[in-house]
Amino acid sequence: HQIRSITITRGAHRLATITGPPALAPARGLIRDAHGRPVGRYVLAVAQDGAIARITQSLVGGRVELRDARGTVLAAAGTPRAAAARPLTFPARAYPSGALTVVLRLPAVSPTTCGATPPATVADTIGQVGERLARTEARGATVRRVLRHVATDRRFERAVANADPVALRAAIIRFFRTRSLHVVRVRAMTTDGRLVGDVGGPYVLCPASRTIRDAAGRALGRVTLSVQDDTGYIKLMRRFTGAAVVLRTATGTVPGSTLMPGPPAIPARGEVAVGDRQFNTYTFTTGAFPDGPLTVALLV
Repeated sequence: HQIRSITITRGAHRLATITGPPALAPARGLIRDAHGRPVGRYVLAVAQDGAIARITQSLVGGRVELRDARGTVLAAAGTPRAAAARPLTFPARAYPSGALTVVLRLPAVSPTTCGATPPATVADTIGQVGERLARTEARGATVRRVLRHVATDRRFERAVANADPVALRAAIIRFFRTRSLHVVRVRAMTTDGRLVGDVGGPYVLCPASRTIRDAAGRALGRVTLSVQDDTGYIKLMRRFTGAAVVLRTATGTVPGSTLMPGPPAIPARGEVAVGDRQFNTYTFTTGAFPDGPLTVALLV
């Protein structure tokens, strides 16, 4: 279900082609029968240009551009004012073929990122990636778009106005089934602070909130939602940085953390031993759902 575009061929014959949005990083290979004999070939892409630009920008900051061989910008993420920063570039491949250049225009790095040792500098750099990703999940363009969609949905509004938990649940389930939203939990309160409903996964982070208003602009209540669960955040940090991630609230270590239960005390910056392994650490605080602090510890 993650394939964006694919072409299947047998010899010189093209058997099937499904072309989605512009994509990069084509993967090629043989299709074999039950006896291992080659019967065809495939070329596919799972990385959409716009999505790769957005996730890269959420990790590194600044502005990210994908350019073709003529220098035309095919996809971009980040504010245009960041375009003045000195660029870093690396090559990529378009789907199904052709050269791309990825251009990173990175923000200035604080001198405090340079630690006392090289491992400390690596941990501090990864820590900034972790903080930037959390900010994106809480205040980025995606969560703002989802908030606007949910808060202005008429069936959702009516459910809150009538304090109807059954209708509210039905509206939220509909949001979950809308793949373009990628919302993982939704909670609604009336204007006087009564809970109408709270539907979604038990462990989510970086909540965002907005007032719900009727067509006349009168406040009906407040919605709080999240577009990322704890497991998703941990997977992203592991995939892109290799860091172990330990999430903790006032009640203890969140299930799914890389190290369970993890060391009893993790310094904000420093070193900690886990068994026979030594880690450099970086910790920061973001929001738990629906409120309160969530401590994120990155161990490198």
